[in-house]
Amino acid sequence: MKKNLILFLYFPSFVTFFVLILAEWCFAFIRPSIHSFDWFIYGTGIIASGLLWLSLGEIIRFLPIFIQKIFSGLIALFITLLLLVNYYLYKEFGQFVTPQMLQFILDDPQYFLNYIQTYLLNLTGVFVLVIFAVWLWLWFPRMELQKRKHSYRLLLALIFPLLYLIVLNQLRLYTVEKKLPMDTSLAIAIKEIARKNYSVSLHPTTRWKVEPLAKEKNKWNIVVIVNESFGKKPLHCYGYKENPMPFLQRWIERERENFFVFHNAFSNSGATQVSIPSLFTGVAPYEGSEKLHRMPMLWDWAASAGMKTMFVTSQRFGWVNFHQFLFSPLQPEIHITAENINTPIVNDLGQDDLLVVDTLCHLLRIVPPEKSFLAVYNSNVLHIPFQQTSTTLTTQQNFSTRYENALFLLDKVIEKIFTTLQETHRLENTIVIITSDHGEGNNLLHAVPRLYSYYDEIMNIPFFMRVPPLWREKYPERMENLRRNEARNICNLDIMPTVVDMLNEEGESNQQLMQKLTGTSLLRNVDSERIILALNTNDIREWLPEGFGIYFGTKRFVFSDTEGSGYFDIANDKDQFHNQWNTISEAEKNFILNIIAGNVQLKRIYGKGK
Repeated sequence: MKKNLILFLYFPSFVTFFVLILAEWCFAFIRPSIHSFDWFIYGTGIIASGLLWLSLGEIIRFLPIFIQKIFSGLIALFITLLLLVNYYLYKEFGQFVTPQMLQFILDDPQYFLNYIQTYLLNLTGVFVLVIFAVWLWLWFPRMELQKRKHSYRLLLALIFPLLYLIVLNQLRLYTVEKKLPMDTSLAIAIKEIARKNYSVSLHPTTRWKVEPLAKEKNKWNIVVIVNESFGKKPLHCYGYKENPMPFLQRWIERERENFFVFHNAFSNSGATQVSIPSLFTGVAPYEGSEKLHRMPMLWDWAASAGMKTMFVTSQRFGWVNFHQFLFSPLQPEIHITAENINTPIVNDLGQDDLLVVDTLCHLLRIVPPEKSFLAVYNSNVLHIPFQQTSTTLTTQQNFSTRYENALFLLDKVIEKIFTTLQETHRLENTIVIITSDHGEGNNLLHAVPRLYSYYDEIMNIPFFMRVPPLWREKYPERMENLRRNEARNICNLDIMPTVVDMLNEEGESNQQLMQKLTGTSLLRNVDSERIILALNTNDIREWLPEGFGIYFGTKRFVFSDTEGSGYFDIANDKDQFHNQWNTISEAEKNFILNIIAGNVQLKRIYGKGK
């Protein structure tokens, strides 16, 4: 009887502890953890977790009944959010809350609100309310608890929290990239945030000036479509059996002489925070923050050629200071983000792309006929959890995966831009570039989450370029180079030098700035032995775990804290399943190691992970 009473008194603490442990082991069936497992560290984390819930169970007894009711509600809400947030984090990243994730939210609290809006303002919200109600019932104060306030219970209410803090303080010294229970992981993250500021981000800039280009020589318009999480694998033009982007496929087939489909295009980062600044400045992720904050933006070059410049995105750009970085000190003549379009957030940080693209189409229609323009559109439809429908569509195809459904919506976005160019008679003198900040997709072959993956299924991205027939006739040599480069290794860094090459035809001005561009103009012959590097952490982004990719010819070297070194030849191993790192020749291995030794960021990451 006495044992049953003791069990009842601790019932909420015990149930909470065991349910959380059970839940996280269930999460392991979704994907393996990216962190290494150490029984001693994980066991100590479990002890910390038990002490946490025992502490809360003891403390609540000595609060006034009114405060107990409020406290039980807060505990129920905390447990509900702890389960929900960590489920989605683990599903996407294979890890629970980290200091970097927590700092990300603290720097941009609205992101968390958007996150809740995306995942809860639907039928899932009803399920969450039920879970909350169950936890509230479990923790709600009972009369039995009020009757037993012995002095030793007060002692336990002091000892348990003290022991918890002692264990937590020691545990944080040994848990970097080690698996922990979800509540202990959150507690460690909070302690680390209190100890160190993890805000490593972008800031307002002072950029080098672009000297005026010969305006009368630039009569071509340029449209650059940068798609969030645009993966290559599920596209018909790259060999996928389904065709979730029928309009793009028809456009390519109809204008095959004018279209270039690059088969070996790479993102320079799997993290948007790194990829987008790199893409729009032409500065590689492994170069310094100072250069990144000094190089002109894509629209700065276009403005110097007398072009009207516009930037439209369905994403909210308040996160990681994108607004301050991209739009200072100069900015596109018109820049519109999710912050100043009056439509609801429907997909993580983004709005309905089929509504937002109408804004760009309107801007294109009102550009004077004699005025050339640079228009940049940045989509969000493919961001997880993948936009599934739009209020603008009366009918919509349903594919086998959510990602393909989102690709179909993106196809409609591109079709709207095409139709606008065609109806305004701009298509005949407009160059279109379609690319991605990084890859994504369905049925990925490797369990590594996107932020930590340097395999081709994430880093080898779609890249298209369409030129007008008149441009093709005027520049036959450039056409030959573009056609040859379809099979060469190219990357997002090449967009800047390619556009600059188009604008600065004579190459008479801005020579010093042009030499600072890291990429290669696709209008020129790209070296068949070119080496491309990709990484997700650098001077502007601190995140764990770390890694990088090295791509040359058909060879791929991928490294991460979690998996170590991998070396693959996609000529006979396109899915990158057979790691040859331990069997290749010393000469080939030294070739890779010399590349790493010659790059500050790669050397730092590789040395830390060995």
